[in-house]
Amino acid sequence: MTQFPAGGCDERELMAPAEFERLADLLARGKYATLEQEAARLAVRFPEDGRTWQLLGVSHLARDQDQAALGYLERASRAMPENAAIWDNLGLVRYRLREFAPADDCFRRATSIQPDLLSAWVNWSANSRSAGDAAGAERQARQALQLQGSSAAAWLNFGNALFDQARLEEAERAFVNALQLQPSLLDARIGYGMVIDARGRQDDAVRCFESVLAMAPGDWRALSSLGKIHSAMGNSSMASACYRQATQSSGVADEVFSGLLFLRLYEEGADPANVFADHCAFGERLEAPFRAVLPNHANARDPDKTIKLGFVSGDFRSHPVAHFFEPFLAALDRARFEACLYSSHPVEDDVSRRLRGCADSWANVSALPDTEFARRIRRDGIDVLVDLAGHSSYNRLRVFAQRPAPVQVSWLGYPATTGLRSIDYRPIFAAADPDRTLQQQFSERLVHVHCAPGFRHPTYLPDVGVLPALKRGGVTFANLNRSDKLGDAVVRTWCRILDGVPGARLLLGGVPNPEVARSLVERFAMSGIPEGRLKVEMRVSMDAYLALHRDADILLDPFPFSGLTTSEHALSMGLPVLTLAGRSLASRQGLVVMGSLGLDEWVAWSEDAYVRKAVEFASDRDRLAALRSDLRQCLMSVSDSAIEAACMQSAFREMWRRWCCGLPAVGFEVCRDGAVLVASDRCGST
Repeated sequence: MTQFPAGGCDERELMAPAEFERLADLLARGKYATLEQEAARLAVRFPEDGRTWQLLGVSHLARDQDQAALGYLERASRAMPENAAIWDNLGLVRYRLREFAPADDCFRRATSIQPDLLSAWVNWSANSRSAGDAAGAERQARQALQLQGSSAAAWLNFGNALFDQARLEEAERAFVNALQLQPSLLDARIGYGMVIDARGRQDDAVRCFESVLAMAPGDWRALSSLGKIHSAMGNSSMASACYRQATQSSGVADEVFSGLLFLRLYEEGADPANVFADHCAFGERLEAPFRAVLPNHANARDPDKTIKLGFVSGDFRSHPVAHFFEPFLAALDRARFEACLYSSHPVEDDVSRRLRGCADSWANVSALPDTEFARRIRRDGIDVLVDLAGHSSYNRLRVFAQRPAPVQVSWLGYPATTGLRSIDYRPIFAAADPDRTLQQQFSERLVHVHCAPGFRHPTYLPDVGVLPALKRGGVTFANLNRSDKLGDAVVRTWCRILDGVPGARLLLGGVPNPEVARSLVERFAMSGIPEGRLKVEMRVSMDAYLALHRDADILLDPFPFSGLTTSEHALSMGLPVLTLAGRSLASRQGLVVMGSLGLDEWVAWSEDAYVRKAVEFASDRDRLAALRSDLRQCLMSVSDSAIEAACMQSAFREMWRRWCCGLPAVGFEVCRDGAVLVASDRCGST
């Protein structure tokens, strides 16, 4: 939303009012080339008339030439520093350039000069939201609504700010108000669809996003949102089609490509070579713009120095990644390593504050543009930069594509390659790659670490209880993973298991809403399993979630994207995990956990073996009862975060030493005692 000065000029030589009106009319009619030609001529005659420079700036802004617009509007603000509309325009162009802090200053100045300037409040609200300040965005949207309650743009911003604060019911009302005022406002339709999806009304959300596509065919936001919903409903083929169509749209965000790549890990029967190729293609898209500028790192090449580690994640909060990362961070040797955490999520919680307390430094970079974030990393002198997100939400892979640190690593948060050649290494648990064939699926060099994953279990774990099968007379299988991991092959295979175990039932937990629950029941019914053999539970609190395990005997791991956090929780509650290992890292997470416990017999390598083992284990209740009483203690004895930290420290040290010696990245192994096994070109001792 742009505004133009209506007057207020001093006695300096200015263009005639009729001349200004003529130029403004050219702008209103979209005659940008003519306007810029005429305005440039008048700017020579009237260099101190800020309106001329403003018109030039707004014209370039309308043609998406933001950098050129910035120069003109800065000159306009110097010529007419008390003109609120010019400061509003300047704030808008800085907002579009993602210079949120300078934009904030501009909007603050505009509203102080002219408190009733509606556009400045609306634009300021949008800027605050992008800067990660949802509360500020709400305040500014409220001010805009006080000025004009019929402003659809203000209601839109109000809804967005409320949505960001998880105030879903209020956000829904705000989006409805925006659409009543302006039914064609696509951003409001997108916001409305997102909020009703979050409130569990998937069918309504689908209709909403389809209405967006009827108005704007190919809108990538609607397509990716539809992809997300279809994925949650277990329809991976439709989800993939939506994401693929979204990637063909102009102006599509990187997050859509990442969403598609993440979805590929769920695809049943996907060829790992093709999945790898898709990741590399996107990696090329990210890295190509930065290849012309060779990185110049000023880090001291001292292999024995205290290494400055930088960790980048959107999951430094109550999230599975934090559960695995926190024990490592707490055990890190601070005499040899410094830990700098960069949080890319705008919201912080108790887990965030706990991690901040364990780190040497903490920065929330959620609103920091990629180029500025890369400069920050170089300025901080990070030696080894570690990505903990991969293609999951809130990733900052475009920062890694600029190679701001001499050594770059991907770890923990994403069980596949990033596809970026600018990321040198990927540590994996050695048990996940027994035949050492996974390297061909990674652009990074694999580092095989011989230890079990550390994990921060809840402070309070309830008693595991008696084996439920001994009480109810039938075995209860369970799945407590995300419902979008339950593809058609998973449902068919679990139905075969239920057919083979008379009296058995299946507990499906963690279901996000009733519509997904209904869809799951229908899918099992289509394969011959009636609703009476299913127990469906919605998402609940951690305490209630742990209590669900007391009603189950065996956890069935989904495939091809196996569980990890859910397996840790299940084992801590006495449930053995039956897992189906495949050809990808994502399919071998259960293999890592069960192998670390010496329970390799609970790992199947084919669907038939998976079914056969499930039926066999269900028939031996004495064995299940014995496992239930021993599993928690066994898990806690192998999950030694100090050993994992020591192994990872050896890995980071070896990566750093190789860079100091001018050696290329290569794969290597880290033994349980921290010893490094690497090719003979390594310099220095371990």
